[in-house]
Amino acid sequence: YLDVNESPALYKDEIVVEGGSSQLVPIAIAKCTGSIAVSVKDQGAQAVAGYPLTLYTAKSVTQDGVTGADGVFRSGVIACDEYGVSLKASAGYVLTPGRGKTFVDGLVVHRGTALSAALTVQSCTATLAVSATDAAGLPVAGARFTLYTASSFLSTLNSDAGGRATFPVPCGQDVGVNVVPPAGYTVTSGRGSSYFDGINLSNGSTAARTFILGRQ
Repeated sequence: YLDVNESPALYKDEIVVEGGSSQLVPIAIAKCTGSIAVSVKDQGAQAVAGYPLTLYTAKSVTQDGVTGADGVFRSGVIACDEYGVSLKASAGYVLTPGRGKTFVDGLVVHRGTALSAALTVQSCTATLAVSATDAAGLPVAGARFTLYTASSFLSTLNSDAGGRATFPVPCGQDVGVNVVPPAGYTVTSGRGSSYFDGINLSNGSTAARTFILGRQ
């Protein structure tokens, strides 16, 4: 209920008490609250939606949340106190440790204040080059490649005339890729034949995988 450095003394004076009387003396106590908004942008100053972060005080974690579509996390109404905000690790982004980079602290919420802070992350991408050939090493066009994670499908591409396709891949995250052969071709089902998984790439790196298809 108290703001920082606010006196705890609450009183009501000039109360007249007459003989035999009974009085109820109301004293209104307003909660001390404010709010914090934290924006997260990438190195190109583009808003980053869905980025996870933590709002905390010296005593405990207050909220875990994510940025909205506009790249801003809004605390809602919170108690007056001193807060900090820290970014969590997230696939597809690189964090540079340090105050003002991965976290900001010393955010003192006073009564009725709406504070704001800004943090920046670096987008992190890699490249996965996928190709399809026959047993003789000749390229196979029209093979359908699908890039996926353990929880979702990311994108699908068809091999070009050279049997190739290139996927941008979020780094720091395990991904896999599978193949569906075009008409006239088959593939042996299994890891290393019809799919590759456990691919985890660092920022700016490139990896290659080749599927060998059989002719029907």
